[in-house]
Amino acid sequence: MKINLPEWFRKNFLYKPDKTILDQQYKLLLTKFEKIRYERNLAGDSNMIVAKLNELFRQDQTWTNFSQIELYLISLYSDEEIAMELKIKMVEAKEKLLPETVKFYEDETQEERNINDKKILLNSLNEKLQMTDDIEDLEKTYIALTRIRTSLLFFLAIMMFFAVDQLPAITNLLSITKGSKGDAILTAMASGWLGTTFSMLLGLRSKLTSISLQDLKVIHRIDYIFSRTIIGLTSGLLLYYFFQSQIFTGTLFPGFNDTIPIFDNKNSALLVVWCFISGFSEKLVPDLISKTEKNISN
Repeated sequence: MKINLPEWFRKNFLYKPDKTILDQQYKLLLTKFEKIRYERNLAGDSNMIVAKLNELFRQDQTWTNFSQIELYLISLYSDEEIAMELKIKMVEAKEKLLPETVKFYEDETQEERNINDKKILLNSLNEKLQMTDDIEDLEKTYIALTRIRTSLLFFLAIMMFFAVDQLPAITNLLSITKGSKGDAILTAMASGWLGTTFSMLLGLRSKLTSISLQDLKVIHRIDYIFSRTIIGLTSGLLLYYFFQSQIFTGTLFPGFNDTIPIFDNKNSALLVVWCFISGFSEKLVPDLISKTEKNISN
């Protein structure tokens, strides 16, 4: 359950587990391993499990390797050590696993079992906890990717918003001059775009605790984020033409047409505000279209 991303990107942008905690946990496992090896005279690589553990301890410290070490150590634990590990893991399970899953393991640990069955149970509990940690890390990675990609689109929207004033190359390419109809359309579309990306960034705060992994797999994708951006652009464009056609009039709406300029202070500000809202609220423009359609039908 890993995402293949460049290492420099992972190091600088994505969620990283606390290395201090990992180092402490490694030291605890190494102490247990050395104690078991000394007490049972398991020198060198004479035992296959010992050889594998020696190999894992020589590798880089990662949570994946840590999990593997825990699983192999179970094979070397005594009955008393297994019982103690089960108690420790159950405390961790109550914090991370679902109540029904915790109830299952509690019931299983209370039954009389031989040491091999206890090792199987502890192994299962370890794997379940590791899977939970992997899912949590994956969720954090998806959220980080969504934030980064949405923030980049938000930044591009700002550039588009000020394109006529600050980016002559774009205005020359599109043959747009300041204060023209093209400038107004570009401003309206950029405002809708800004509203959409701003809404997505705010929405991530609540999604940290409520959204499922399956939903995160969707919303972090570039095609999904880009499709939301297209909706914002289109909403701003449609709202511009709604105002130009003077379907909506009043002090709260910009009033302009071919003879009334859009770029006076009030009109331009109202256009930006309403187009931003149209992108922020996905329902505004569809509702306007629906109401207009009903009025025409009547």
